[in-house]
Amino acid sequence: MNSLNNFSFAIIVGGVGGWIVLSTNATSITIGVLVAFTTYSRQFTRPLNDLANQFNTILSAVAGAERAFEVMDQEEEEVDKSKRNVKQVKGDIVFNNVSFSYNEEEHVLHHISFHVKPGQSVALVGPTGAGKTTIISLLARFFKEDDGDILLDGQSMNLLSSSSIRSHLGMVLQDSYLFETTIRENIRYGKLDATDQEVEEIAKLANAHSFIEDLPEQYDTLIKGNGQALVKDNAN
Repeated sequence: MNSLNNFSFAIIVGGVGGWIVLSTNATSITIGVLVAFTTYSRQFTRPLNDLANQFNTILSAVAGAERAFEVMDQEEEEVDKSKRNVKQVKGDIVFNNVSFSYNEEEHVLHHISFHVKPGQSVALVGPTGAGKTTIISLLARFFKEDDGDILLDGQSMNLLSSSSIRSHLGMVLQDSYLFETTIRENIRYGKLDATDQEVEEIAKLANAHSFIEDLPEQYDTLIKGNGQALVKDNAN
């Protein structure tokens, strides 16, 4: 709509209108008449442009609603009572010839095997789509491997309860989100019944305790703008 509006304006002003005004044979149309006519023509097309913009907004809202309802319509994960609960985790992880694909045409992992010992730090490096996030998702049991087996402390994850595995697993996403509440409540989100002492211990492990203590209200500081205000205050 904007392109058509600008195209018609160019034709009226620079083409037909300009030619008529500059023509020696035409004295009935002046520059003032041409300016008034083009102004009225743009006023005529403005509601059409506004309507087209609103239509784009409606389409975006419909697409967002479809995604939201798709999530809401997902069936809850069934709890298999026959699987064992994990009481204590040492951190010994073995990928034994693991393969996985999101669909038949998109194979992500092909016979992956590696061993991570307790206390060992391992970095997964590779381009986008190499399967780094997929490996973490398999560990968290968001998906189940197609072939092979994943062992946790010598036990197959297929025999363990997914909820108990996740209770011993911490995942830090690339895009973090902070709620508009206190720092204490944001840290407590992972364990709602955590005590204030536990919250401070976790902050110390994350090397965040020192700068939190420097804030005027410390752990009771309100977070706004997804933490942008904290960055500015800390810089000052």
